[in-house]
Amino acid sequence: MPLMTGRYQNLISVILILGLCVFAMQSKAQVRVKISNQVSGDSQRILNEDLRQLSYLPFRDSQDQELHRFFQISENQSINKGLEAWLGLRARYIMSEYYLLEPEKLRILKESKKYPEPEIVPSYLQSAALRFRNSLGLDSAFVRAAEPLTGSESSSLLSSGSRILMTSIGGLVYGIGKSLKLELSMDLGNLGWVPVRESRAGVFKVGDRLFQKVFKTNSDLDSWVYRIRRLETIFHEARHGDGHGKNLLFPHSECPQDNDYAGDLVCDAAGNGSYKAGSLILKAAIQAGANDLKDIEILKVLYADRVQRVLSNEIWDDAPEGLAP
Repeated sequence: MPLMTGRYQNLISVILILGLCVFAMQSKAQVRVKISNQVSGDSQRILNEDLRQLSYLPFRDSQDQELHRFFQISENQSINKGLEAWLGLRARYIMSEYYLLEPEKLRILKESKKYPEPEIVPSYLQSAALRFRNSLGLDSAFVRAAEPLTGSESSSLLSSGSRILMTSIGGLVYGIGKSLKLELSMDLGNLGWVPVRESRAGVFKVGDRLFQKVFKTNSDLDSWVYRIRRLETIFHEARHGDGHGKNLLFPHSECPQDNDYAGDLVCDAAGNGSYKAGSLILKAAIQAGANDLKDIEILKVLYADRVQRVLSNEIWDDAPEGLAP
């Protein structure tokens, strides 16, 4: 066999390089999320792999109209691509659970901003704003009167600690800015200062609990069932960037007395809130099946838990809020 000339060798080298570049591009996560260096290296690895695997998880191209409608999946999209597109609009930054939202982490960009529906601010967001009014050097006229935060609201919105799986804080800062009539930016440490101009700010805190081994029949954190559990949690929090006016951020409601979580603020009055988002992810995973039937049983238990937290079929308007350019 004759030896290849330098010309052909160069051509083959270019083809191989292009092929490797295409493979590298395809292997990257389609949802671009920046993760704080305060999140442990192993947790960062797991989260990045979860988001990358969202492209490849074996969701069947179900004709489930509820799934397609909720996540706005078009007819010519696969479920994977539709979910990536939906999440990509709502998830941008992930901070450590020990990130504490303090006044010094907020900076005023502009005053007297004209927010959409300015007179409609949920009471819990008004209450959160009170915590920041004096520290930001504002006159009391900037913020509407509101009751102090309850213990449960205060801990879930503003504190740090190791009790959370994940929580959304970017929308909270948007709500504080709306209540104070300010455009704010927030300090995300090594990720820099980020302006908060919309309810879909996409800033989350993640807790160590999300990376704990909690299933007796499976202890592999990189397994399919753990990956689905984490992704379902991310989709849940992403839903909190939606809604406007009285439904801003799709707040949770108190669970009724006949619920397993009676009295706790971990249910949804909306039929299309965060727990609905999570239940649809779990349902799609169950329909896709798994090699281990025990994993399917785990997902069914999680699915039943999320479903009982959805208290009605009432569909809220999920259009997000944002400041005009």
